[in-house]
Amino acid sequence: MKKALITGLAGILLTNLTLNGCGRENTEKTPSMRYKEKQEREEKMTEQGLQEKKYTLEKRTIEDTCYYIIKPKDKGYWYIAERELGDEKRWKQIEKLNKGLKSEDLKVGQKILIPCK
Repeated sequence: MKKALITGLAGILLTNLTLNGCGRENTEKTPSMRYKEKQEREEKMTEQGLQEKKYTLEKRTIEDTCYYIIKPKDKGYWYIAERELGDEKRWKQIEKLNKGLKSEDLKVGQKILIPCK
């Protein structure tokens, strides 16, 4: 009789839990799950943005700039700008394209970027 009573009570308890929604699988996301999903979305967007930015930079480099090989008579960016671009004032554009490389550090045979005319 005790066994039947316990079994009956257990059945009633399970029924009540199911009807109240306690027995169903929890489909709501916890704050940590939402945070993780947000991070994943942001990382994916960042990766896509970097890929697009990289493509844009590569495209710009191909279309707007040319390679130039330093010759023995080249005295600096201003000289190259005057001879190749027709205006010595454009030396700053060459310097900007070759970040970290100063005009006085140029060596014969070195390859640099210059704006295409």
